[in-house]
Amino acid sequence: MIEGTRSLSGDFTAWMMAIPPGTLDGISNTAKKRLCGNAVVAPAAELALRLLAEGVA
Repeated sequence: MIEGTRSLSGDFTAWMMAIPPGTLDGISNTAKKRLCGNAVVAPAAELALRLLAEGVA
């Protein structure tokens, strides 16, 4: 990273993905961001599947 630039916290990205606190403890900040960046937000996936099952989408 370039000196003087800012980066998101891995804990913040986990919070944005609705991952329960403490789930990613013991994992590096970089790994947390990588995991969250490649994940699906669980509440959004649940809604999408419910809508598909109801035939709305």
